[in-house]
Amino acid sequence: MNKKRLNEFIPLGLFLLSGTCVLFNVPEVKLVMAISCVWISGLYFYGAFWLYSDYPIPLVTRIVAGLLFSVNTVACGMCFLNWSGQYNYGIANFCGLGILIIIELFNYKSVEYKPLFYRTIFFIIVFCLLYGYRRFL
Repeated sequence: MNKKRLNEFIPLGLFLLSGTCVLFNVPEVKLVMAISCVWISGLYFYGAFWLYSDYPIPLVTRIVAGLLFSVNTVACGMCFLNWSGQYNYGIANFCGLGILIIIELFNYKSVEYKPLFYRTIFFIIVFCLLYGYRRFL
């Protein structure tokens, strides 16, 4: 695992672990959840140039992917912490990830888009589970 993947995996793992602890009402973990949400969303938004520079995809696609992954992380954080506006932000998140899926499906034969496609599917599954848990239970 190279430095870029490790720099993405550690805050994302902390984010998902602290989010799971928030769902089970572990005390004193909401601050860790909020900090890791800011950390990973900043990494996705501001670090998209550096994080996805290994993939030979256009710069605009990298910027859009970083922006939409950042929006997804903030939406997941809002759902984990049960803050107001989480449902509206979740709908915007689904629309944004849908746009990203459409961009990736237009280039489905290209090997460069596959890591972004798998990452998008992962984020959609995580957010669907979280959104369904908070919305219906």
